[in-house]
Amino acid sequence: QFLQHKKVMCKYCEHIQNMYINGDWLYFHDNLDPMSIMIVQDLEREIEVAINALPEKCREVFKLVLLEGLKYQEVADRLGVSIGMVRKQVNRAMTKLRKAFENIG
Repeated sequence: QFLQHKKVMCKYCEHIQNMYINGDWLYFHDNLDPMSIMIVQDLEREIEVAINALPEKCREVFKLVLLEGLKYQEVADRLGVSIGMVRKQVNRAMTKLRKAFENIG
């Protein structure tokens, strides 16, 4: 069950990441009514604020892994840290972001 959840989360992250990379996020907005666009924009700002509130190293690792799509080893090599440190920082970021958004929905 854990592996199935992990697989779904990875697919979702890839989808969101591809939307940003390919510019599809802009087209997503085009298919929404004005109120929905405002809600999405508010959520985007909240996500940006939450990411920027992460500790510096945590934020850097998070952006490299989840926004730029680098593998843990690539991030470790780029930053000159261990792969274990990359894992720890990603987990820390995800925990903090989950906590920041636990009351949404």
